[in-house]
Amino acid sequence: AAFPDLAGRVEWWSACVKEKQEGRDPLWHQPTTPAVAESGPPDALLAQALAEQLKIWIRSGEPLAPGGRPIRPGDVLVLARNRGQFSRRLIGELKRLGLPVAGEDRIGLKAALSTRDLLAAARAALLPADSLSLAAVLRSPLFGFKEEDLIRLTDLSSETKPLRPGEPRPSLWASLTRRREEEPHWREAHRLLGDLMTRVDFLRPYEFFERILVEQDARRRLIGRLGPPASEPIDEFLAQALAYETGRAPTLQGFVRWMDGLDAEIKRDSAQAADEIRVMTVHGAKGLEAELVVVADPCKPADDHREPRLVRAPAVEGEGAGGEGGVFWLGSKEKGEASGVAAAREARLERLREEHRRLLYVALTRARTRLVVCGWRGEKVAVDAEGKAAESAFGAIGAEGSWHRAVWRAMAGWEKAGLARFAPLDAEDSPMRRLVVERGGRPKTEKAALSAAESAESSAARDARTASLSPAVWPVDWDQAPLAAEPAPLAPLAPSRLAIEAADPARPDSADGLLEPEPKPYEGSGLSRDQAVARGLALHRILERLASPATAPPPGPNETPDLFALAERLAAHPDLAEVFHPGAAAQVLSETPVFGPIRALGGRRIAGSIDRLIVTPERVLIVDFKTGTPPPPEAKIPRGHLTQMAAYAAAMSEIFPGRRLRAALLWIDGPRLDRLSAEEMRAALERLRERLTHGPFEPESEPLAALEEDVDADSGPNSGPNFGGA
Repeated sequence: AAFPDLAGRVEWWSACVKEKQEGRDPLWHQPTTPAVAESGPPDALLAQALAEQLKIWIRSGEPLAPGGRPIRPGDVLVLARNRGQFSRRLIGELKRLGLPVAGEDRIGLKAALSTRDLLAAARAALLPADSLSLAAVLRSPLFGFKEEDLIRLTDLSSETKPLRPGEPRPSLWASLTRRREEEPHWREAHRLLGDLMTRVDFLRPYEFFERILVEQDARRRLIGRLGPPASEPIDEFLAQALAYETGRAPTLQGFVRWMDGLDAEIKRDSAQAADEIRVMTVHGAKGLEAELVVVADPCKPADDHREPRLVRAPAVEGEGAGGEGGVFWLGSKEKGEASGVAAAREARLERLREEHRRLLYVALTRARTRLVVCGWRGEKVAVDAEGKAAESAFGAIGAEGSWHRAVWRAMAGWEKAGLARFAPLDAEDSPMRRLVVERGGRPKTEKAALSAAESAESSAARDARTASLSPAVWPVDWDQAPLAAEPAPLAPLAPSRLAIEAADPARPDSADGLLEPEPKPYEGSGLSRDQAVARGLALHRILERLASPATAPPPGPNETPDLFALAERLAAHPDLAEVFHPGAAAQVLSETPVFGPIRALGGRRIAGSIDRLIVTPERVLIVDFKTGTPPPPEAKIPRGHLTQMAAYAAAMSEIFPGRRLRAALLWIDGPRLDRLSAEEMRAALERLRERLTHGPFEPESEPLAALEEDVDADSGPNSGPNFGGA
């Protein structure tokens, strides 16, 4: 095959149908054993056949695909359309055959056997005269009584004193109390139950059940009888006991009544790596995968039997209709329907059919290596002419619109083209037929022969001999060359360090043209570098709180009174009104994160934060706070700052297209507002682009065309007003 190491296999099994038995009443023959199941319902027949086939595959070392490793229980995932009798019957068959199975993926808490046994123990302790509950708990793994024990305890023939007319029979508890010394396990059960009855009025629900499970060792006995899956209902049951005690009187009687009305469910973690067969619904399998997936279909199309009878009609067109249809009650179709009701029913059915097809796609794509599609067909499932005509060659087929029919139609086309073959099931005397199609892979003998002779053959001879082996039966029409490794994504650029990060690593001096020495924020202030950085961060938080009190971070430890005073002076300064008081029409954003690819930088991503962003319907002002010592007014703006602001402006031009852009640096210790020249920012962005692309870069459009020129004709580069001291 084209890909010998990527083998796959798809199987389609004919549907199981009920065989008519003459002269036997099916009500007297429940499908509890293989011999009786032959006359049982078709889903029971499929459960038995599937369990037998899985047992043969797992025990015989059947490979997942030709040349692959053997099938393990953890490779198998069985999918059903819904939780019903088939799932429970299959789990029972798998357990009967000794195969490890995880159980149902979702189970009602009250339906769990361990939960029912614990509740029976509580009812017996609350009311010892409740013989039914006491009998249930004695027969449970908690005490391990047999039917013979209960019959002996309730047999009055051994009583020396017969009952008088009208005298009630003694309760089971009274009989156990009177005859407890006859058997050792009777005496032990009486002791344990008596201990619970004496404490029932004094223990909280959680304490009561914890005493049963731990001190009386019931947890070990329950898990030993019911298997490891029983631990999940036990844990959830204890969690419900704790939840009940929160806000309620913690009485055992109240908890039992509360549990009677509870509809809690337990969802098993189906993604766990236990080596067990999993059985679940297609809905529950979303996001999961398995090496071998079995899709079991009831061979019926989508229907609305489980949908509510009330349905909203399609929207009514016309004046006065209001754009909405009415609400109809869907009765029996045999009695006739109005046109509007029929349209509403058909619209709902079409939605259900679409969901039905989507679920089929989900089911089929759960399989990594091997896929099996099977099903059962009940007596009420209608079969059309196509299905009846194909039964002689393919066996029973699902109804039109079913998953079984859809997969058969594809497999039948492959069989006609010679790509699929018939193969009997491994189980003896199975009436079902199987269609098989394989992709790639070869038997181990062929692979071994090819490997042994490979070194002695030329390339042409090897290709010729390979072609003579078992051919690929799956059409392959894509490029067979291995894909090239994907390049590792580049880390996002921090705008505050763009001048350094844009440097060519192959040329250590390549940053010289972008970066000039910048003033250090701690020089001349008497502060260390760490202290200056902490002071700047604290001032940023204070200014953010002044702009957005509701979303600002809480006060930090370094927010000293002098910083608050400085922030208030900045906010009150009349020449900084456009920064701190831009007007009601403006939206003020503080510490605005900026992340994403920038077209002006060839798609490179940036990750930074704009100190203050002022957005109006016509303009966008980008302001960056600088807490360091400002340069002299006649000096040039450091190129690192220009590059940083140019990158921010390029990002804002994509976020706010059509608005004019302005950028400014606010030197806090001046204070001084330096409006940046559009010409210098365009030049800084061009230098950055050349460094990132290692050559000229031609964007689709001018990235900073929206920049406004705030520099007066007779002003220097730092044309912002110098306000002097604060």
